Amino acid sequence: MKAALSVDQLIDAMSVRVDGPKAWDLDLAMDWYLPGQATYWHLRLKHGVLTRTSGASPNPSAGLTLTMNKVQLLAGKGLGAIQVSGDVTSLTALFSVLVTPTADFAIVTP
Repeated sequence: MKAALSVDQLIDAMSVRVDGPKAWDLDLAMDWYLPGQATYWHLRLKHGVLTRTSGASPNPSAGLTLTMNKVQLLAGKGLGAIQVSGDVTSLTALFSVLVTPTADFAIVTP
């Protein structure tokens, strides 16, 4: 199912997993570049919210740029062959505030 999602949808799926209070003090800017799509996805985590925009040119204020193809993005197996430019600790900081949802949450509580 992941393979059918667009990059925008993948980032949106990640953004709903951000623990807002834990991420409140983080201010991160990074680019994900997919040469096959000739697009930069600009991710920004600020005030506990992960947002994204996209464009044809890099964000000059991005502290990290990851250059990869969609297969590498979907693999989720570390950086491997992904080209990294900048401070990789911002990626670690982003992943540290993502939470795994539980499947047995109460949709409706009496």
